[in-house]
Amino acid sequence: DRPAPGHLIGDKSPYYLFHPLVPERVHALYPNVKILVILRNPVDRAYSQFWMNKRKEGKEPLETFEEAIDAEQGRLSGTGQK
Repeated sequence: DRPAPGHLIGDKSPYYLFHPLVPERVHALYPNVKILVILRNPVDRAYSQFWMNKRKEGKEPLETFEEAIDAEQGRLSGTGQK
């Protein structure tokens, strides 16, 4: 539902930054919308992701953040090198 005039709403999703149809769809629904993007420090985000994956059983097998950083290139290339 569209909000009443003067009413503010918010929504969030990191996926909005990457999906190619988001700008067109948002504009079609809300042509005068203002979009606010807040980005985290990439190092802080990576460190947080590492510990979140450590808490999930089997998601992060490496013991330290440094080991995970060293393994990242192999992970991204699909070789799975640790």
